[in-house]
Amino acid sequence: MTMQTKTGDQLDATIEVVKSGQVIFHSRGGAGADSWNVQYGPGLLVVLENLHKLNATITDVSICSSVALKNYTDDERRVPIQSHRFKGPVWNDGKPYQRDDEVDGYPIVMREVPDLEKLRLSISRGQKYAATPEGKTGRNTTRRIAITFDCRIKDPAKLFERLGGVSKTDNTDNTNKEG
Repeated sequence: MTMQTKTGDQLDATIEVVKSGQVIFHSRGGAGADSWNVQYGPGLLVVLENLHKLNATITDVSICSSVALKNYTDDERRVPIQSHRFKGPVWNDGKPYQRDDEVDGYPIVMREVPDLEKLRLSISRGQKYAATPEGKTGRNTTRRIAITFDCRIKDPAKLFERLGGVSKTDNTDNTNKEG
């Protein structure tokens, strides 16, 4: 379940609609030829652009890796977003994202977000602090996240398509060859 841009270009990014109003955006990882979802940032931006077009409201973004689901509460897995109503995401004079005194940016009314790239960056930066032990350094900004939202489309298949998802086709030779 890869993604494509509005111009039809394929992206190495993966989404999964698990139910109406929730999409899983898969993590980036690996190295070299074994890497996956290397276009995490552009893929997340496509999802946000399409949620904007649907006039959706994001009610939550949370880390949903198996480790996070096992070891952290819902509140600890929630990705902190810095935002102000009607102004979109903001940062403190370019200073690093701080866990203390952050503004909870939920719900995010997508039609009120003036800069989707800044929202994407805020989601990525917030991932460093969600479901992470205190004092840990080298935090990851491209993790597996669940984006929960409200929008007018309730059918998961239509929602997958409208969010930029493309089902893998059989045009490539994926047959299991026994030897």
